[in-house]
Amino acid sequence: MTLTNVRDRARRLSRTDSTFASDSEVNSWINEGKNEFSSMVGGFRREQYLTLAARFDTETNFAVRVTITGGTNATSATDVAITAHQRVDTTGTQVATDFQTALRALGTISNLTVAYSTTTYKFTVDSINGTDIKFEAPSGSNYIDATSLLGLSGSSGAQTFVSGIPEDCFVETDLSRSWETIDRVEWDQYPLIRGAWDSAMSVQQQGDPAFFAVSDNMRIRVWPSPNSQKLFHVNGRGKPDDITSDITFIPDQYHNALAHYAAWNILEETHEPALADRRYRSFASYVKRYKSARIQGDSRIGDERAEYSGRRLEYPASVTL
Repeated sequence: MTLTNVRDRARRLSRTDSTFASDSEVNSWINEGKNEFSSMVGGFRREQYLTLAARFDTETNFAVRVTITGGTNATSATDVAITAHQRVDTTGTQVATDFQTALRALGTISNLTVAYSTTTYKFTVDSINGTDIKFEAPSGSNYIDATSLLGLSGSSGAQTFVSGIPEDCFVETDLSRSWETIDRVEWDQYPLIRGAWDSAMSVQQQGDPAFFAVSDNMRIRVWPSPNSQKLFHVNGRGKPDDITSDITFIPDQYHNALAHYAAWNILEETHEPALADRRYRSFASYVKRYKSARIQGDSRIGDERAEYSGRRLEYPASVTL
């Protein structure tokens, strides 16, 4: 069936037409029914390939100690707050802009630039008008060391300083809200072990991830923190995408369930509780039949696997092992 077919049937079941409920209203109820169907059967199989995004939390007391040697912008060791703004889950580009403003405020370093690369995940400080720039932990007792946060440590020995990969910024990304359960997560085709969200707050380790966790607001986090993008594959169950044309997430014989669900909503608005209850019971009946068929199907697959695993492999006489 198509969305149009289901919408027409919902109107027949509720004895209404488009003058009572517009196409968009009925479509909304059909997709609401799709979500309800999904929740009642435990979701539908889905997978997603993700890309981790660098995220930074910055505070106004995060700082580094900066020394510039030689040239017109020579500066003795000075504590510099990396930002004048508190930011949460901000981008590397924004952090670079804030840090550039802070470094330029040291003096007349108007042409100094700070950039962040979304491909190498590193910060570059350029055009210092000196022979060396050095970053260390701040000496002031009111400051928190931000050298690890930005991957800044040591001296450049040149006009340009390229950071290391920042620590713990590269560990999470958003999941679609349509996920209901996460069954398996792989990094570079190796399965990750599910852990607690709080376990990855301050990992301070870089390398291929071994663990993952999912938060209540549908973020997925991995640790240790990787230093490059690799295949990140998530598998589980969730709600199908909203129906805009053909219905593909369930077999044809269950499509009428969505018409009954939409008709139930229409009849609720026409104040016909007896007929509305009948339509919802029909919807629930389709759900029950689908769940039963899914269980039987899973059971048959399990039996076939068990039979296969116990079967001896017989090779023809002509085959030499």
